[in-house]
Amino acid sequence: RRIEQASIEKLRSADYIWDPLNEDHLSESELATRSSYALSILAARLLKRPERVLAVVAHWGTINNVFNRDLQNAEAIKLTLVPGEGWISDAVPFPVSPGGEAPLPPLPLPRHRSRELRLPEAAPRLLCLAGRRTSEAVRNVARKMGLEFVSASTVLEATSLLTTSGPWAVVVAALGTNGQTRLLDLGADESSLIRQAQGCPGPPTFVVFSHTAAANTQLQCSLDDAGADKVVCSEEDFLEFLRLRDLPPPPETDVEVIRQRTLATPSPRGPSEYSHSGEPAEYAPILRRRRRDFELSMRYGTSSPAYLNSETQTRRLLQMVTAVGTPLTCNPEPGRLRIVHVSDTHGLHEWLHLPPGDVLIHTGDTVNRYKGKPENRFKEFCAWLVKVSQLYRIVIFIAGNHDTQLAAANPEMDTVLQQLRLAAPNVVYLCNSGTFVDGWMHVWGSPCRHVRLDPYTNLPFKSSAFEIPDDERKQVWATIPQGVHLLMTHGPPARITGYPKSHSGDELLADRLQAFGNAYAPKYHCFGHEHDSVGVWNNGVTTFFNGAQEKMLKDDRRLGGFAWVFDVSRS
Repeated sequence: RRIEQASIEKLRSADYIWDPLNEDHLSESELATRSSYALSILAARLLKRPERVLAVVAHWGTINNVFNRDLQNAEAIKLTLVPGEGWISDAVPFPVSPGGEAPLPPLPLPRHRSRELRLPEAAPRLLCLAGRRTSEAVRNVARKMGLEFVSASTVLEATSLLTTSGPWAVVVAALGTNGQTRLLDLGADESSLIRQAQGCPGPPTFVVFSHTAAANTQLQCSLDDAGADKVVCSEEDFLEFLRLRDLPPPPETDVEVIRQRTLATPSPRGPSEYSHSGEPAEYAPILRRRRRDFELSMRYGTSSPAYLNSETQTRRLLQMVTAVGTPLTCNPEPGRLRIVHVSDTHGLHEWLHLPPGDVLIHTGDTVNRYKGKPENRFKEFCAWLVKVSQLYRIVIFIAGNHDTQLAAANPEMDTVLQQLRLAAPNVVYLCNSGTFVDGWMHVWGSPCRHVRLDPYTNLPFKSSAFEIPDDERKQVWATIPQGVHLLMTHGPPARITGYPKSHSGDELLADRLQAFGNAYAPKYHCFGHEHDSVGVWNNGVTTFFNGAQEKMLKDDRRLGGFAWVFDVSRS
């Protein structure tokens, strides 16, 4: 009995979580059976043979056939409790009958057998490729989240484990220090390990644990492009990220469900849905974030990283909205259109919360070039556009550097776009072109960006769609009409007042905008691409929006991103 109790205590601190149900109400025989069952799970881990079903032969000399129930051609290992010596294995497997029952008489099962003694599914596994200190931090998080920790020492070993073992819930990797452990082994934004993880069932969440990457915006962007879900640099951040990922999925995006559960319906517009006092603190996207911050504080406490990070982001966005100086939204009136802006969804569009409005715009990177076949992911995006097009008067989108499926002559994609136009005539795709909404609001869009080179190969990135040389890009920018109400580009221009230091701001685009002068410059300029720079800025002439969603969706999917909402007036 003491041995059994000690083993249960070991289970409580092991990867397998032992959670007794109604222990005070169990009879002695039931508790003994429960303890034997727990010990079989522990023995499986100690013997490192989880594929075997272990049957425990206790001191009363019978076997509990629950371990072999509903299993065909299983094997079992006898473990005998010897007084004074503990559990002894005879190390000789004995067969189980074809029907799945044990060959020995079954032990009477307790009253709540179906609920308490069913063989559990294998615990979700976490694979870690990192050094000793990082691995220890990851192991601690795995224990708290009920994940089985598995370690690998090289990229090759980790790739092999992904292929041969599982199921994998999370894969964690450091950047690596040599050729055998380097994460970005195929280029500056491509990883064989991340690619293999994306091919696993699920696929598992991929986390990069690195202080260097967390402090380097460009490196974070490369890891995002490669397909990493999150970059963390501490045990606390990693734990909070997994806790947020562990929340239930959001409501489905069926049109009727959206109309019932969100405010994303263009008509009728009641005061609570559409009116706005103009105060920055009452800006609808800010209010939504504040509600989420309160939920996080109640769930995890006000000292938790999840709450602190979210609340800090909310305050930053509120300060930016306040600094614009004029309300982004006002009460509806004739000659005013409400715009909803998102960008860089990278296949996560189903997680978006869509506010009400007249026009939905998406400024590129509809897919992730490194996650699956871009053509298939783009078809999924188009199917989503068809659904949400019923919520807005018009939907306008452009491509981004990840949308390689749209960059070259592709008959399949031409057909997809034709089918999209037939299924949703109010969806418009712009590529160095423009359109008018209600006959007066002029919208012009382009996906073009400057060429980036992989520092390892000095060749263009694989996610380099619509990246063209300076002379060609200058010709494209020259076609931007004067006096457009709304300009859509995938990347930002350079020299935006107050914008964070950018590695991708386009100098030629900034020159073109400056050449317009105050009279003919765009009133609004929407873009994305830089995932860490979501915000709004105003230079006295143009209001700029970065609507990149991927990072926010990965950080907290229940929040639904942060779609920008603003009104464009005819005057």
